[in-house]
Amino acid sequence: MKKSKTILALIIIMNVLISNFLDIEAISFSGGFSPRIVTNLYYYRATNESYLSNAANNWNNISSKVHSSSNSNYYSHVYITESTSGSSGVLGRIVPYKSSCTWPLDPSERISCFTVANTTETWNYVYLYVYVNNATTSTSQKYTAVHEYGHVLSQAHNNDYSVMRQGIYSLTAPTNYDKNSLRSRWGN
Repeated sequence: MKKSKTILALIIIMNVLISNFLDIEAISFSGGFSPRIVTNLYYYRATNESYLSNAANNWNNISSKVHSSSNSNYYSHVYITESTSGSSGVLGRIVPYKSSCTWPLDPSERISCFTVANTTETWNYVYLYVYVNNATTSTSQKYTAVHEYGHVLSQAHNNDYSVMRQGIYSLTAPTNYDKNSLRSRWGN
């Protein structure tokens, strides 16, 4: 009887571990930036609000395969800005773009080469918006920026205690769950 209970307990533990692993796999986009870009991702902060830089930097040092740094060049991989044009209740969003042109681009082609991409395609750059007309407190702005930057790194929404869960506005940095998810997507 004791042996049966032990085996049953081990089966339950294994199921929990496997389901947690599968949950982590399921919360990442299959598309996004290429691994080559994610190891040296440049962002341009359009306003002087430091929380926008902190959002990107909060995701550094979690995986050796992911690093973001500020760039004064407008043509960085990620353009981070505040906006007041968010629909009611929407705190932020990202808009990823892909290129149909060959590199290097002629400056006159730059705009016409890009189209909006989805979460299964490879991205060339992303606009990240924090809608300050809806994210009105400093904490909600920090949460929104970190959450949206998680999307930049191919992290999807989930239902765990996570900065990637919608509605937990008190979190302003990635949790252990988020860190494990990032490592699952990009590696240690």
